[in-house]
Amino acid sequence: MHAVGVFLAIVILVMEFGSKERFLRRSAVILPAALVFVMSLAVVQYFGPRPASHTMDEVKMNMAVDDIHAKGEGRMVTFFDGKKSYLIPSLPHMGNGNADYVLVKYFDYTCDACLEMHEEFDVLLDKYRESMAVIVLPVPINKACNPHLPVGAKDHEGACEFANLALRVWRADPEKFAEFHRLLFKSRGLPVEAAEAMAVELVGQDNLPQADDPWVRAVIEQNMEDYKVFSKKTGVLPKLVIKGSVLMQGSAGGLRNLEVELKKYFTLP
Repeated sequence: MHAVGVFLAIVILVMEFGSKERFLRRSAVILPAALVFVMSLAVVQYFGPRPASHTMDEVKMNMAVDDIHAKGEGRMVTFFDGKKSYLIPSLPHMGNGNADYVLVKYFDYTCDACLEMHEEFDVLLDKYRESMAVIVLPVPINKACNPHLPVGAKDHEGACEFANLALRVWRADPEKFAEFHRLLFKSRGLPVEAAEAMAVELVGQDNLPQADDPWVRAVIEQNMEDYKVFSKKTGVLPKLVIKGSVLMQGSAGGLRNLEVELKKYFTLP
């Protein structure tokens, strides 16, 4: 866009000043100033704060029968007018499970915006370690395992396998999950075989459930069913269940923007 603007400016100058000599004489003053202005604008746009690309939506849900997210014993958090519950001890989460505020994040390990939100929450969970926790539920962006992706969505290589691996690590050793969760994001582009080797190294081959583990399969299927409901307006990831029926869809546009949004709903220290 900036290059087109410069080109059009040159065309206008040529048309305005006619002769080559006159054009060169006037443009020797005008063009450098214009280029400095354009480059300054480009630098500000590149290094400055990014615009938010998310929506804040009120979502309605119907209570699911045999929802795997609500099975087990322990502390439960409920959203969407009581129509959706999550049992914290049973589900992979980051942060203090007894925190005052528990959010739920639907994401994919191969999604750029999901990586951004992961990094932002790493900072926030450290800053508000006694107040905040996030349940993390992978939704693979690949039609090989996710039939609910919007038409035209591009398959992300390894998305199904990474989601499966992460839940298997949680199932094997919840204490090791946070480390593996961060490794998967940090090692984006890693072959599936290498990711599985990391999982084995962390929890041991004998402890790692098989890829067709019924609980793992049920959780991923429920994650995708929820994604289908949440995606009536947009299929973007990540999707962050904040409070009540409030769902953030997409990237907040940076750590500061995300923190500002959360403070609208939570009393954070």
